[in-house]
Amino acid sequence: MEIIINGQEACDKLKVLQVFQNTFEEMYSLNYDALIDVLTSAKEFIKIIILNSLSIECINDLKETLDIICNENQHISYICK
Repeated sequence: MEIIINGQEACDKLKVLQVFQNTFEEMYSLNYDALIDVLTSAKEFIKIIILNSLSIECINDLKETLDIICNENQHISYICK
């Protein structure tokens, strides 16, 4: 599975987390803890592609969160462009 986050469309934390919420029905809250819960328990390979990352206000927090997730679940990876 690939999840694409475009910083020109999802430029703040709420919009970024909505992308994940729209992908995972078990993500009930729009916060990083919910994202960590969902992605660390994922059984399938998921690649997160972040486009226009410099347009995302919370990019540093998002990358820190994704680093935590990737360290806990080898099925998850991400790249920033």
